[in-house]
Amino acid sequence: MSFEQINLDPNELLAAANENLNARFYASSRLESKQLYQQLVDGQSVPFMHIGTQDSGEVVTDLVLDHSEYVGAISFSRFRKGLAMLMLSIKHRLDKNLSMNPLFSETGEVLFNVPGVHEAEDGTNVLVAGLQQVGPGHAALKLMYLNPTEYIKAAAEVSDPPSSSNA
Repeated sequence: MSFEQINLDPNELLAAANENLNARFYASSRLESKQLYQQLVDGQSVPFMHIGTQDSGEVVTDLVLDHSEYVGAISFSRFRKGLAMLMLSIKHRLDKNLSMNPLFSETGEVLFNVPGVHEAEDGTNVLVAGLQQVGPGHAALKLMYLNPTEYIKAAAEVSDPPSSSNA
């Protein structure tokens, strides 16, 4: 499957995503936000934003949610708490001009390794954002929960070099 390549700056993309997530889940009415949340939980792809590019015009972006790895019972309020943590992590990286740690798959999908971690009484959840191309000029911003145990293990392996023990 071959699509026209469009270059999007990760910082600009995530700044726009944060702005739109804020507008849709925090600045709009609770009823509208909850309806959007329900569509996402039901597996629907929801029109989300348009991203202007310098070279290729505009990219239409949908919003999707993968909650298959969510620990515990997902609810609107828990989702919003995790989303707020993700948005704060992204904002912190934008403010400090830090990398969004993009990870690229063989299929061209991008995962931004900037987690939003939310702890609840029935477990810890890790929410990240990714981008996948759906078609020419059409992409999906994917919010996804990762297995927290696997995420913590993988993060530890990346940040901690192998140690040698002196017995």
